Amino acid sequence: FALVLMGASVSFAALGLALLIAAIARTTEQASMMSALGNIILGAFGGIMVPRFVMPESMRALSGFSPMAWGLGGFLELLLHGGGVGDILPEVAKLGALGLVAIAIALALHRRQE
Repeated sequence: FALVLMGASVSFAALGLALLIAAIARTTEQASMMSALGNIILGAFGGIMVPRFVMPESMRALSGFSPMAWGLGGFLELLLHGGGVGDILPEVAKLGALGLVAIAIALALHRRQE
């Protein structure tokens, strides 16, 4: 159940960010560029491209704000440390909140554009 919950949280946050990009972008090229650049930046800061323990202290502090770090941390807790639902609740909450905020902003932008 914990793996399903973590996967659903990551998917919900990704969906929210994708909808936000779709609401902001005017063309397919803009959406492609925003999503590619966003993935690279969030991945670099989140510990996906460079492990967090190798990062300088200042970058390690910034990585705490990356949704990719939240997802990676939750999956590592489950798969490497044998954690359960209680251990991943902070990550699930952050990803859920990000998804909700992104969807709310995307809806507001979409309604404004109509």
